[in-house]
This record gives sequence, C-alpha cells and structure tokens, in this order.
Amino acid sequence: MLAEPAVIYVDKDDFDLYDNLQEDILNFNKRDRKDQFLFALAVGFKFSVKSKLNKKRDFFRSSYLLPKDENLLRVVAWFETRDTEVLNNWTKIFEIAEMYAHGGIKLLYENVKNTPYGKFEKKIEEEIIEKLGDIKKIKDKNE
Repeated sequence: MLAEPAVIYVDKDDFDLYDNLQEDILNFNKRDRKDQFLFALAVGFKFSVKSKLNKKRDFFRSSYLLPKDENLLRVVAWFETRDTEVLNNWTKIFEIAEMYAHGGIKLLYENVKNTPYGKFEKKIEEEIIEKLGDIKKIKDKNE
C-alpha cells in the first residue's frame, strides 16, 4: 500500500487538454482521471517524451491506483533510472510518471487534433495488434 504521496499531479496547463479530448479517441473523456493519466503516460513513455511539470495541479488520488497500475509505474521508473532503489521511492516513481504523462498528453492532443475523425482509433488498434503479434512470436520462441 502506498504511504506517500497521496496525489498524482498533472501540469495545470495540461488539465484542459485532458478535458478537451473528444470521444472519438477511445472514449477518453468517459474514462476516469486515473485511466486518462495512464494512457498519457504510456504515450509519453512510448515516444520517450517527458518534461517536468511547471505548475502542479491535483489530478487524482494515488489510492485509486490498482496493484497492476503501481507495477506499471514502477517499471517505467526503473526503465528511466535503471536503478532498483527507485522501486520503493513513490515520490520519485510518481515524479517520473507525471513527467511522461505531461509529455504524452501533449503528443496525444496534437495527434488527435491533426488526424481525421476515426483514424486515430484505427491507428492505435493497428499498433496494439502488431505488438500482440510480437509478444506471441516471443512467447512461441521461448516455448
């Protein structure tokens, strides 16, 4: 269980980006704040885009994180630092996650706004199918 910090932050200027993304991207605005944050984090991490928050704003309580969410954040922090010591430092883990989400939400917003209606979901679907195929190949090779 997490002891600290109790809140996950986003940059104050990003708050409107989260709110303004339209339903045509995976029903983004119908998802809770945690899921929106994790999606932005994944985009930022995938494209290696991160930046420090200038003005922090509360986004959601860390108590909403499920064990699988916590593990995701730990993996991202480990990849960022390559230091196992970070795995129990929630302050640092959250800081890293917040930086990737900050970069990711900007990329996500720009991509959605510059992609014709309906094409963004198709693009993501194709990437997921490709990655699942890669995972299956690795699994089959290891068996």
